[in-house]
Amino acid sequence: MGLSEIARTISLKKASVYRILVTLERHHFVERTESKKYQLGVNAFYVGSGFPALHDPDRVAAAMKRVVADTKHSLTLSVLQGSSVLYIARIDGLAMVRVTVEIGSLVCAYASASGKAMLAQLSDKEVRERFKGVKFQKLTPRTVSSVERLIASLKEVRARGFAVNDEEREKGLCALGVPVKNVAGRDTIALAIAYPAGTFDSGELEVVAKKLRFAANEIESLERIGSFGNSLLSNYKLD
Repeated sequence: MGLSEIARTISLKKASVYRILVTLERHHFVERTESKKYQLGVNAFYVGSGFPALHDPDRVAAAMKRVVADTKHSLTLSVLQGSSVLYIARIDGLAMVRVTVEIGSLVCAYASASGKAMLAQLSDKEVRERFKGVKFQKLTPRTVSSVERLIASLKEVRARGFAVNDEEREKGLCALGVPVKNVAGRDTIALAIAYPAGTFDSGELEVVAKKLRFAANEIESLERIGSFGNSLLSNYKLD
């Protein structure tokens, strides 16, 4: 649709609609065609198709809510998009101090528990390919600074079965993530719990990881989980 058509459809002034579209385009929820019209962008596709693609969103949410009720901290479901993590669902925590993320937001996978949980299932070669040309930003003193350092940290993730973000994206904020296997056996989805730094000691992290793994297994067993990757995107067509 063109700008004028969108404005008429939603009964807003063109200037207001244009400002909204600029923001949506910046975050890849809409994109402009060669004819200067607007269509759905890649993030609208991922967010819109993410939960329904799990076939049983109510039971997925129920599994997530049980973890939140048990741990009191916020839980997210995310997918791997290139070298980034896209958050597609969230259950808010019950603790007085909560860590949360916005649905539809993209964060760098190398500084994310969810991202590292999914990246750890790839080969080192595949990780290097995903981060080819990516500039690693030193978000905190604990952020990995190169793909080789990332690969070294992924070996630890593989060894213990879960990933930890220990104030690597923002000071004072931590997370623990586990992968959710799709039908092909590859990990393109992740569950992660977010919490303030100092909340859990190493022994408690093991317990939390088991709770997440149980929820992930429950989600895996619901029905066949479709891929969120390029195969879905290539089949998605706009009228």
